[in-house]
Parts: sequence; structure tokens; C-alpha cells
Amino acid sequence: MDFLKSKNPQTSSPAYSAIAQQEAVEWKECSSATSGSEDGFPEKPTETVNGLLIVLSLIIGLALGVGLETYQSSYFPVSVPDSFGSYATGFATEQLLPPEIIDLEIRKFGGNPFFLSNGTEVVQLDPRVPTYVGEPSPTIDDAWEYLIEARYFRITEAEAKALWGSQYMDYILHDHDGTVGGFLGGFDVFHSLHCLNELRKKLSNSNNYYTKLRGKLHDMHCINHLRQALQCASVASIIPSLYRPTLDNQYSDAGQPHVCRDIGAIHNYTRKRVADSGTSVMEWRNMVY
Repeated sequence: MDFLKSKNPQTSSPAYSAIAQQEAVEWKECSSATSGSEDGFPEKPTETVNGLLIVLSLIIGLALGVGLETYQSSYFPVSVPDSFGSYATGFATEQLLPPEIIDLEIRKFGGNPFFLSNGTEVVQLDPRVPTYVGEPSPTIDDAWEYLIEARYFRITEAEAKALWGSQYMDYILHDHDGTVGGFLGGFDVFHSLHCLNELRKKLSNSNNYYTKLRGKLHDMHCINHLRQALQCASVASIIPSLYRPTLDNQYSDAGQPHVCRDIGAIHNYTRKRVADSGTSVMEWRNMVY
């Protein structure tokens, strides 16, 4: 490969030739100033010149070192510090999630569509799992409500300071009755599920089953929040493309195994915190839009 072949630097670059000539002139001047031989050959450089060369070498070495470090930081990923935490033990931004309730498991996703011989698309749901999709019904609504009804719980002042530092008072609770005090919050996963539920209602409301729905701006907020949550998690389990003979086409096969946290344990923890606060779930819900 041509770009790996060595070249004569004095002939390959006019700029290099000019630098070389300049160095030759400077060396000649330095040599003539220190020359004491009668045969015209310069004597060895003095200790001063040697010292200058050493200093120059150190400067060049330092510059190369800084340049290499800059290059590496620009083109190679920075290692993740341990202080970030992990999926298995809890991340640094999950201060209120007790590590002892984090339990990992491998789950195969369900609800993957398949196709009948006539090409009809069918989704078969696991009857052992609560139903979250389909035509609107009290059963589906109850399943979603159970997931998200306890998504907000009381946060102590000490926890608020740990979470938000000097700005913790920005999050003090203003109740509808005019009282001020305390803090309220919940895990992001349940806020995301709330958003997904609101979008579900919009998509399945062709017969006006739901009479009270959030506005367009709330929908936009939810779509954008879910986008960021998905990108942040960046789940990299492979979803293969599977040939479907009845379609004579490829179609994704999303029913693949994933490493998951036990959402049941996290859900139970949030419900316990609501219960321990001495306030009913619905009373907390009335405080939050």
C-alpha cells in the first residue's frame, strides 16, 4: 500500500526542504562560531548547544504527549467511572432505589405477532399476564391503574437534599388546600408507564370510550420522554428479521429474551412507601397532574 511506503522527506515536501535548508544554515552559523580546526571541519558542539538540544527534546516530547492524550480522548471512548453504578446494583441517579430489591432475570418478551395461512396478522397474548392492550375495557384500565396508581410517594427532607442539593427547596410540595411542606416524587419507570397509558387511550378511543383525555402538548411531552428513556437505556438485545412464508416477506421477531429488573419488587416498594406515609394512593394522585 503506497501510503505505508517510506519516502525521502527532503524530496517529498517543499515545506520540509525549506525547513531542512534553514536548519542547515543555522547549524553552519553555529559551527563557524565555534570552529577552531584548521582543516575546515567544525568542532563538536559546545555544552551550551547540547543543553539547548536537551531542552528542545523535552519540549517536543511534552508537546507530543499532550497531543497524543488529546487525540485519544477525542477518538476513543472514555471509560465509565465506577461512580456511575450499574444496572445490577443501581445507578448513581437512582439514590432511592434500595440495591437489595434489584433482582435481575431473563424474560422472553411476549405479544409478538404471527401470520395465518391467509396472511392475517394475529397477536396472541399470554393469559397469565394482565391484559394491557386491546379494545378499551374496565379490565384493561384496571391493569394499567394498578401499575401506576402509586407512582408518587413521600420523600424525606434528607432524601431531598441528597437528590437535589442546594436546590432541594425548589421541589417543596404545595398542596391544593394551601399548605406547604414535604416532598413528592417517584421512579421514572412509572412516569414512563403513565405516559404510555395516556397515549394508549388516545389510540384506542375511536368510539369515545374515554371522555377525559390529556391535551396535545401532554402527548408531545410523553412521546419525547419515552424517546429519551428508550435511548438512555439503549437495550441492545438483538431483534432478528424472520421470513414469514404466508407474507412472502421478512418481519421482525421481537419475542426475544432480555435481561430485566424484577419490576414486581420495585412496584411493591413504591406501594409500601405510599402506605407508610399514612396517605392513600388517591390522595397523592390528586396532588399531581
